[in-house]
Amino acid sequence: NSIESRGECERLCLLEDEFPCRSAEFDSDARRCTLSRDDRRTQPEAFRYGAGNNVDYIENQCTKPLPDCSYTSSKKDVTVVAMDDILYSRTVQDCERFCDDARAFNCRSFSQKDDRCYLSGDDSITLPDTKQPDEPGAVYKEKVCTRSTCDGGMFIYEKTTSHFLRTARQENLPLSSNTPGITKECARLCRDQGADCPAFSIDYNGQRCFTLDRNTQGRGDDLVERDGSNYFEKICLRGKIENCRDKVWAFERVPGRKLEGFDDKIIDQVPNRRDCEEFCLSESSFPCLSADYNLVTLACSLSRETRRTQPDSFQPSRDTEYLENSCIATEQLSCPYKRTDNAYPRYLDTIVSRVTDDIACEKQCTFYEDFLCRSFAFYASASQCFISGDDTASAQDGALQSRPGTDYFERSCENIFSSVEETENIILDTETEQTAGQTLPQERRCTFGRLEYEKTTGYELIRAKPYRLYSRRDGGITGEC
Repeated sequence: NSIESRGECERLCLLEDEFPCRSAEFDSDARRCTLSRDDRRTQPEAFRYGAGNNVDYIENQCTKPLPDCSYTSSKKDVTVVAMDDILYSRTVQDCERFCDDARAFNCRSFSQKDDRCYLSGDDSITLPDTKQPDEPGAVYKEKVCTRSTCDGGMFIYEKTTSHFLRTARQENLPLSSNTPGITKECARLCRDQGADCPAFSIDYNGQRCFTLDRNTQGRGDDLVERDGSNYFEKICLRGKIENCRDKVWAFERVPGRKLEGFDDKIIDQVPNRRDCEEFCLSESSFPCLSADYNLVTLACSLSRETRRTQPDSFQPSRDTEYLENSCIATEQLSCPYKRTDNAYPRYLDTIVSRVTDDIACEKQCTFYEDFLCRSFAFYASASQCFISGDDTASAQDGALQSRPGTDYFERSCENIFSSVEETENIILDTETEQTAGQTLPQERRCTFGRLEYEKTTGYELIRAKPYRLYSRRDGGITGEC
């Protein structure tokens, strides 16, 4: 109250630091300035004309743009009403990118004709009753941005390995230290920023992470490969999401790939990628471990297999995105570990200290709960266990870096049998011979058999570090263990 002028109200909106002030209303009679985190675009139903000659609506053009933006369908043979800039462009996609990257004003609409791109800071919201000029051969689009809400759901991340969003503006996220293993802290910092951080990226080489001003909605082609970087996009998941709680990311996303020939269920006309992910999470007739979402046909294909169990079937597909479920329980991954000497994971997500040996490090990976641990390395000199959510399946040759004295292990989950029944007749080979000069495969369990137990009553392994698997007060837990 007691605000003397509209200019003072504008200044208060610009200086507001408790929330992003997107608009204000100045009542000159009451000398009152009302600030809001919303505007006529985020709350169109609340915007009214004729509120009174004494009330001015003020929309802040200096605040951060809303993160979830896309473009309307093309309107042909019309152009912008108010032209603010002209640029050379050969395609509508180029013109769309120029509108995204405009810095001198907030680009709300554009039109493309021949080799010219016409940008405008106005649209049908700022000029609701103005007829668009006719322009034969022109293509017109408007930008539509929303502020994400997740009523009844949960914000979590998709991870895209070895990618970055090339058109995004980035700002450093303030880390508490420069110690390697920053993924969980980066995710928390972005989550705390709410809608102002729609996505973040991690530079694993420099151990830095950045908040991004946009996500891939409406700009999927801008997600491009970059070795040593991971892109994390904030998404809202609803429905059967219990297993995703407390996970850093819910799905691994791979643009332009699909799992060929292992569709257990196909759902047609799925509006978007996140709905496809929710169908995978809620599937009850089989364990859905991955999904393919076709951006053109809108088909969502669910599968009990993954790119790790069927690597030869993981194929390029221009219009498809591969989605791998990361909300499964760790005990569902009963894969053996393969060893590589003198290496460690490049995509290092966290470090566990005071680990005694590689067996203890393996346990840390196998039972890690914040995300699915795909690989680990034990650094004996420092008693450190390096944990990673990536492996050679997700990062290819870039997954490993050379480091003498460190042993690298990653899960080997390839399904070598066509059905479960084939494994039931396999007998463990306990008499494998080893001739001079040969070394046995460095794995944690049999690859061509099935793990079974020997029981030794009345004994314990005194040098083993115990790790509680299960407990129940009234006993009878052998089967569960």
